[in-house]
Amino acid sequence: MEGVSSYYSIERKDISGCLYYSRIGDKLHTVFVLYDTVPGGAGHVSRITNGGDNELLAVLKEAYKVVDECNCGGEEGNGACYSCLCNYENQRVHDRLNRGLAKRYLSEILEHD
Repeated sequence: MEGVSSYYSIERKDISGCLYYSRIGDKLHTVFVLYDTVPGGAGHVSRITNGGDNELLAVLKEAYKVVDECNCGGEEGNGACYSCLCNYENQRVHDRLNRGLAKRYLSEILEHD
């Protein structure tokens, strides 16, 4: 979400989403669910989906940049802050957010491009 809001220069509160995992056969897949939070929709998710793979790739690169350029949690990134992953909506899980894990995860996604 931080990558989306940064890439499109939109308010972080105007878009949200979550992850869930789905098993297809013997493979576990990560599914990203994105949605506009603006009443009636602002079209932010449509901008990503209508832009195709290149648009999604650009958003993921921006997300990587957000966690890469932050320095919270030391060298390993064992933590998160309001500059990278923390926000009001996810405050119940702030203690579990880990910038280093997010960075490694995004790196793996981007390497497979």
